[in-house]
Amino acid sequence: MSVDPRRRRVVMLLDNEYSPDPRVSREAAALSQAGWRVRIVCWDRDGLAPKYEAENGVEVIRITTRSPRQLGLRQMWNLGRFLHRVWRRRREIFDSQTSVIHCHDLLMLPLGVRVKKWMAGRSRLIYDAHEIYSLMEAHRYPAFLLDLVAHQEARMVNRHADAFVTVSEQRVRGYWSKRIAGPPITVCGNWYDPREATPQQKSQQRKRLGVPQDAFCIGCVGSLLQNRCTGILAEAVQKIDGVYAVIGGRETKAAQVSAWAKKCSRIKYLGWVDEPWEVYDACDALFYVMDKNHPYTRFNSPNTAYAALASRLPLITGPEGEAGEIVERTGWGEIVSENTARAMCDAIERLMSRDLRQTSVELESLRSALTWETAARRLVAAYDEVTR
Repeated sequence: MSVDPRRRRVVMLLDNEYSPDPRVSREAAALSQAGWRVRIVCWDRDGLAPKYEAENGVEVIRITTRSPRQLGLRQMWNLGRFLHRVWRRRREIFDSQTSVIHCHDLLMLPLGVRVKKWMAGRSRLIYDAHEIYSLMEAHRYPAFLLDLVAHQEARMVNRHADAFVTVSEQRVRGYWSKRIAGPPITVCGNWYDPREATPQQKSQQRKRLGVPQDAFCIGCVGSLLQNRCTGILAEAVQKIDGVYAVIGGRETKAAQVSAWAKKCSRIKYLGWVDEPWEVYDACDALFYVMDKNHPYTRFNSPNTAYAALASRLPLITGPEGEAGEIVERTGWGEIVSENTARAMCDAIERLMSRDLRQTSVELESLRSALTWETAARRLVAAYDEVTR
């Protein structure tokens, strides 16, 4: 399928309101720079964002389908309403210039398959698996249902997708390579180009956040879900004088984190953070530890780990997943073997005793390899391959 330059349009399907979604935003920008015209069609559950936006070659079309969050299986009704509204507008959205349909995560895949069939060979389908849903939702739904979901996901991808994109080599080795046998697999990680805060930037951000210049500051920014062990960080901070934690995010643990911040002045809770780098610039280390009993923990591939790598900040994490692999490989950070306050205290004290100005050849090699420049180049190459 050789693509006419006039048909270099990709339509991305997204199950959030794109406020923006960091991964989707960076992928859209990379494709736009490579000459693709990008249209993002997304599910606006609140009806508060603009219905249409366009900037730098990227269009955003928000289709309002009001729905509360965290509904579990009851959300399927609202998802169906959203998908039906997109389908009714398919002639407008997937016009004659569309040559690629890019589905972000599982909820958008059935619609992408249906649209590809409707377009009768005029477009290619790329599936972008940010998550492994059957494992991520393991504690919320029955095992038989999740097994069925995993089976149907692999079936749709192998039968209908022309390319498969995911976020880490570890997930490919441990999960996807056993299930995806149809389309070629591309790893486009949530990586960042190397960057470091200057002493002036660090000082300014600490003043803004209320963190003393001589304190040891640990950052934790992201979704505050039940499987994130922020409790051991809060307990450890309260036990060690001179240690501060700056926590940003929302979801189920937000109220709990807010209560910790009211109890201890060295815990700063920021709510949702639009620009995590402003927090990271104030930090001496970053934190990402998941519940060891959750099946998804062994496949964690967090943005925090890549932000720590790019910023040359040590990471406190568990031994599982790609975050654990990075720390084990580079020695840049500390592994928390048990999810207890005592183990967390030990990890912090070990970090505080180290000279954090010294790096390693392995660290610098990985910082040079896992960059967004590399990820973007891989994504564009995948597009070129499926449309050649």
